[in-house]
Amino acid sequence: MVRPGSEREGLAAALSELRAGRPDAAEAIARRLLARAPRSPALHQLRAAIALQQGAGAVALRWARSCLAMRPDHAPGLLIAGRAARAAGEAEAALAYFGRAAELAPTHPEPVFMACVLLLDVGTRGHEACWTAC
Repeated sequence: MVRPGSEREGLAAALSELRAGRPDAAEAIARRLLARAPRSPALHQLRAAIALQQGAGAVALRWARSCLAMRPDHAPGLLIAGRAARAAGEAEAALAYFGRAAELAPTHPEPVFMACVLLLDVGTRGHEACWTAC
């Protein structure tokens, strides 16, 4: 059962705001939640997603990396880290995150797709396995 004001309830509210295109409202909720649970990897991942929607790639990458420090090898966390690294202009790091996410979640196409998009962006064809998958 989720008690009122719980992290889970707050996370749901913040995600709802984010999906509605209100990242500032989502950030306000996330800040309150982080004040109570600063070591929550889910909240660090949420802050990364918010920063991405706000166009702050470097900030998103810092949050994503702190999430992964607490919860390594978490495919959704790796995926957001890849998106953040891409937004921050760190193509090699993004490719590494997408690659690890693809290894951990081989039935999910998004990590491979995002790696291919990244390779198209940077004009690199050095990763034949990705190109084959695309």
